[in-house]
Amino acid sequence: MNPKASGADAGGAIRLVMELRRAGIDDTAVLSAIERLPRAAFVPEADQARAWDDVALSGSARPLHAATYLRALALGGRERVLVVPIGSGYLAALLAGSCRMAYTLAADRLQRQAADARLRALKIGNVVSKVGEPFAGWPEQAPFDRIIVDGVVPTIPTSLLSQLRDGGSMLVALGEEPFSTITRIVRTGEEFESESILRTSARN
Repeated sequence: MNPKASGADAGGAIRLVMELRRAGIDDTAVLSAIERLPRAAFVPEADQARAWDDVALSGSARPLHAATYLRALALGGRERVLVVPIGSGYLAALLAGSCRMAYTLAADRLQRQAADARLRALKIGNVVSKVGEPFAGWPEQAPFDRIIVDGVVPTIPTSLLSQLRDGGSMLVALGEEPFSTITRIVRTGEEFESESILRTSARN
């Protein structure tokens, strides 16, 4: 379980949750996960004053995007989830509280070490990472029940679709910065159906 935000973070966490509610996020489990995870642990010192703002910060996903992912994934607690790339580790940490195991990749060793250190400090033990090309996925651990592509990409990374189990779903933000449409792709056999979930921006 993720530790609850405390001290000076508490007011910021409550403010962020209220903002997410106004944006249409009404899933109490999702809002609780956002509130409990200290986002300040995943942003650099220069961004600490904005840690609880609803903006994307240095590899830490915009909270509205993260909340939308969590809600759309409909996790039951037993799923194996691939989230790429690792970024700051924020999204993987959020997922860890709602799935059996999260797998993630970093493009370089230092990024992986930094994210792993944050996860260890928060005693999050069900996230596994490795260094590799994020969009190549992790074939040895496939198939995954869910896949999340963190960050905006212009097209669906088809290399990951084969790593999705039958009946599983992938979430990806399609577009060009700063605007994107969070899209869900569901696999049925060898067929894939997509639907738009949310049109949004990074709001940097």
